[in-house]
Amino acid sequence: MNRTRKEELRRHTEARMGKSAEEVAKMDMMEEYRNEISRLAKKLHIENFSEEYDFMYDDHADMIRRKKGENPMSQEYIEQIRIKRLNLGVSQLSESGMAVSDDTMNLCLKEAEEIIKSYLSAEELPEVPDYETLQYIFNLRRRFRDKEF
Repeated sequence: MNRTRKEELRRHTEARMGKSAEEVAKMDMMEEYRNEISRLAKKLHIENFSEEYDFMYDDHADMIRRKKGENPMSQEYIEQIRIKRLNLGVSQLSESGMAVSDDTMNLCLKEAEEIIKSYLSAEELPEVPDYETLQYIFNLRRRFRDKEF
């Protein structure tokens, strides 16, 4: 176990000291709910803002260009991304093509919370959901049934 994980475990344990079993269960449920929102938000962020991860695929030459403040992507791609981000109302990438703000992740967190709340409260399932979506919805409902958030 690394130092970060030990620290997280220590904080987790300290937060629950002196609490009743009911309070601990409620804290655990809220933590699980927040973690589920975070997982979905990360998935949405990767799908919707993949341009923020482009640097991970840079070769050595592209990495050097980015360090110099240049964006190694094509002008056409840069323009497409600029328009997309402008339409969504999020900050533009830097000159080197890197994210300068976490507003896209905040947008995804809000969307993830709305999705999860709608899945939990919906009487009907979305139209023609795939198997993975069905499993996700049923698991959410099972875990968070009758909980207030």
